[in-house]
Amino acid sequence: MRDIEKYEQVYLHDDEDFGRYQVRYRRKKTLELYQRLDTHHVVELGCGMEPLFSYVPSESYDDWIVVEPAETFYHAACKAADGNSRVHCLHAFFQNDDELLNQIHQHAGESIDLIVCTSLLHELESKS
Repeated sequence: MRDIEKYEQVYLHDDEDFGRYQVRYRRKKTLELYQRLDTHHVVELGCGMEPLFSYVPSESYDDWIVVEPAETFYHAACKAADGNSRVHCLHAFFQNDDELLNQIHQHAGESIDLIVCTSLLHELESKS
């Protein structure tokens, strides 16, 4: 399993402008896609320090579920969601885990319209 604490520290202390540019560009492109879709129930896998729900009106979705394994990022998402009953933050790795999937479905029901997974897949360890 990925050393999430090490990843968190590298992410927080990345002083390269290119990394910050990539985050802004991914957010811009994801928001462009989001605006074209009719979404009600969104799952965001890994949010970094700025969850995507912070950039969209809360009236545009019914439920936004953030699944974030890094403690600092999870707390940042919780703080950003403070007072927004439509946002649910889960401190977990996204995996085939019945308890986590039940928590997601508890908030979103059976219909998830969009799963946001940007700049995450390359971080997964290969099992080959």
